[in-house]
Amino acid sequence: MEAAPKYPQASTYQHSTLPEPVSRETPLSNVTDTTKESFYHPTQVPVGHIYEQPRPNKSWIRWPFLLLAGLFIAVIAGLAGGFIGKAIEGSKAHNSNEAHASACSSAVPSPTSNSTASPTPEAIVVPKTGCTDTGGRTSSVNGNTFQTDFSNATYKLFCNVDWVGKDIASVYATSVSDCVETCDNVNQDNLINKTCIGATFVPAWVDRTLALRNVNRPSNCFLKYDAQGYPGNKREDEVVVACLEGKCPQG
Repeated sequence: MEAAPKYPQASTYQHSTLPEPVSRETPLSNVTDTTKESFYHPTQVPVGHIYEQPRPNKSWIRWPFLLLAGLFIAVIAGLAGGFIGKAIEGSKAHNSNEAHASACSSAVPSPTSNSTASPTPEAIVVPKTGCTDTGGRTSSVNGNTFQTDFSNATYKLFCNVDWVGKDIASVYATSVSDCVETCDNVNQDNLINKTCIGATFVPAWVDRTLALRNVNRPSNCFLKYDAQGYPGNKREDEVVVACLEGKCPQG
């Protein structure tokens, strides 16, 4: 006899206290085509390529930096150009000064030992009168006569004679003939009411130092308006007189 099939014992049903779920269907018409497209056709990424998000554009950050860099470079270039220009001008000026100094130095003769040495005073030449030294200072007529250039007046020369005093004027003469010419000019110009009858001449006093030492003035020719005889020379230096012919004193 077959045994009757055993059925599982029915479980005891317990009623749940949770709300019963309600299913809600979303109509397909509310889904846009774009959603469908992106859902069914996703973005294709090449195999082996890593997709990166696009980086933000940083060109707006670079422009200020480039502008500042350009201004800085321009300023540096301007300063460098100015310094270089000044250096070139300074070099040109220096070279010009050196060239000028070289030209000046070449134009100026180099000093010699003679130029640096103190100048030697020239020897004073005492003019000759034609008189001979008698040793005793004896007055004499040597026979010489002078004829003036302006009026052709004749003057006689007396050696070792010294007329003292009665001067019209005293002048500086380089020779006895110059002294006579001065006397003749006084007579021709008629500047005074006296006639120059002759002159006393001291040859050694062409050295004005000696003249100042003896008569306190730089003169060696003394013009006379009068003379008495032919007194002998008592000076250490040679003295001669010349008198206008016709005006010479009596011996």
